[in-house]
Amino acid sequence: MSTQAQSQTTSLSVSQWLWLLLVLGVSTFFQLGAVPLFDLDEGAFAEATREMLASGDYISTWLNGEPRFDKPVLIHWLQAASLTLFGQNEWAVRLPSALAGATTLLVLFVFMRRHRDAQTALLVVAMTGLSLNIALIFKAATADALLILFLTSTLLGIYEYFVRPRTSVLVGIYALMGLGLLTKGPVAVFFPVLISFIFFGWNRRWQDWWRAIFFLPGWGVMLAIALPWYLLQYQQMGQAFIDGFFFQHNLSRFDSAMEEHEGSVFYYLPVLLLSFVPFWALIKPAWEARGKGQPASLSQYALIWLLTVVIFFSLSGTKLPHYINYGLPGLMIWLSLFHTALSDSRWHLWPSWLMLGFLWGLPNLLVAMSGQVEHIYYQSVLAEFDQTAHEIHWYAWMSGITVLLLWIQISRLNNVQRLIGSAVLVMLAFLVLVSPVTAQLQQGPIKQAALTAKALDKPAVLWRFNRPSFSFYVDAITPKRKPQPGELALMQTTKRERIDFPYRVHYQQRQVMLIERLSEESQHEKDIVGRSTPTSEQPPGQKNQNQ
Repeated sequence: MSTQAQSQTTSLSVSQWLWLLLVLGVSTFFQLGAVPLFDLDEGAFAEATREMLASGDYISTWLNGEPRFDKPVLIHWLQAASLTLFGQNEWAVRLPSALAGATTLLVLFVFMRRHRDAQTALLVVAMTGLSLNIALIFKAATADALLILFLTSTLLGIYEYFVRPRTSVLVGIYALMGLGLLTKGPVAVFFPVLISFIFFGWNRRWQDWWRAIFFLPGWGVMLAIALPWYLLQYQQMGQAFIDGFFFQHNLSRFDSAMEEHEGSVFYYLPVLLLSFVPFWALIKPAWEARGKGQPASLSQYALIWLLTVVIFFSLSGTKLPHYINYGLPGLMIWLSLFHTALSDSRWHLWPSWLMLGFLWGLPNLLVAMSGQVEHIYYQSVLAEFDQTAHEIHWYAWMSGITVLLLWIQISRLNNVQRLIGSAVLVMLAFLVLVSPVTAQLQQGPIKQAALTAKALDKPAVLWRFNRPSFSFYVDAITPKRKPQPGELALMQTTKRERIDFPYRVHYQQRQVMLIERLSEESQHEKDIVGRSTPTSEQPPGQKNQNQ
């Protein structure tokens, strides 16, 4: 019986089911709503979805009352459904991403089990889901997790078509690309076409590739899914949609650095290495096995998948760490194919020990670095990291995680189980410690200021401070402009000297402050101008937890 047939008929053991559920839970749903929304991306997506529900306009997306052409509409539809069902909160707005992430991992598991075995499938799921790059995206209220799902499924479908060309597979591929077009645009078609072109061409299967490219029923399915929204959006917004979406947020990202997101051609090399630290032990057997596979092997396809994405974005003008995520499933598949060549050694866990050592010293390291940072906002965040870490019992958590890793080190688990177990612990450390502390320092004051503003029930604006999550928490559009008398304004304390009107401070923490502009008649009331009121640390009526 062939390996593929064996893998399809062999049922999963209880331990394999438990490992699979553990990885799925940690990488997608664990701590999903535990931290505030991060600006700018999460705040922008969440607020645009909130405005969609408030306005009833389910075609165009708006952000603080202005058209937003960054991404297509599908993620906003899913977030709107989630908010309607579960209320306006962080968990609900992130739920579509978590579901997309879990589905991606299950698709990878089924694919790898079909083409290899359950152990390799479990390893691929763990490497992908426990990659810090991808796990954070699976818990983020953005469109990226959805795109990873559709891109990964499309590319796995292309390999299925390569192994056994069938029209039913092509229909599925085109349907997935249609959904990808509704998620993030042309990139959902560009990479599948380019990667398949290289792979089929390399293996001299041009006839099958051309048959797939000119499969008219597939084009019909893809256009039926995506085209109606694009036409309706163009009907509403006209040329502004074409210029904003296709030119500014797609073509311009390649030929120039948007919003100063630039880097050298080697930008993604460290990002790539840091994406799978607990599994570094697989690099050696993969490197030693290079060139030994069959020309049309899965390892070749996975490597082409990875390198195509890496090279393309390395040449792109705009560089962001999460762009590499679209190629990471290819990397994880490629590395996993060589796990059987790992020697039976307990020293494969040294990368996880390295990560824990780094996390033990992280609070003190960041405090030491705070004096070297020029931006006063981030300087204050770094300076308070150690104090906030103590408040959540950082070192107690680290002690427990270290003991568990030591147990995994000396246990009788096999190589794959030890690697997965160590990766789970590293991910837990980030989710329980690093993410909450970072969120509290960076976003906690924004959320608290928003809750204060909402309790005061007065119109608010963003003044020289772009934080769209503030609008989401206030539950109202907050334009970016100077406040009028009677309006609240979220601003940075470093820009206090620019205030040229009487004001009252309602909230101030670190470099964030919420002020109310008073009328000119109030200027003589020196006792309230420029001073905090009793609501300065919490919304009216909320008891101070530190007292």
